[in-house]
Amino acid sequence: MANTIDVDVTRRMNTTAEAVWAVVDDLDRLPEWLVFASAVEDVSGSAQPGATYTVKPRRAYEPTTRWTVAEAVPPSRQLHTSEMPVVSGVRSELTITPNDDGGVTVRAHWTGTPKGVLGKLMRGMMQKRITESWERSLEQLERAARA
Repeated sequence: MANTIDVDVTRRMNTTAEAVWAVVDDLDRLPEWLVFASAVEDVSGSAQPGATYTVKPRRAYEPTTRWTVAEAVPPSRQLHTSEMPVVSGVRSELTITPNDDGGVTVRAHWTGTPKGVLGKLMRGMMQKRITESWERSLEQLERAARA
């Protein structure tokens, strides 16, 4: 839909689903691989349904966001949700799929609906920046999982 932000990024990784899951299941490790996050606070536990956490952004103009883990299927899928100042109904899904070569493909699918005049005006810019950030985040995730 033209009014939404819909980011869909994949990366083949030379590591196992269990190694990737070990990183993404530990919400305290988010700043290690998620380029959006300079810090994470108020973590209520591992990435299991109902867990909550707050992400402090790297850039001063980006919002601090409160997230909830909506779904988790180890070691293959997590869905996190949030509401942001200019984007509503945010869904951030990670899917980890084993490959025949012993590695995995990780897919990040991030969606949200810009709200208000500012959100709608910024939609294109947010689409671009979120896509670029997820590409870099998946690179960092692979490094963390292989370490």
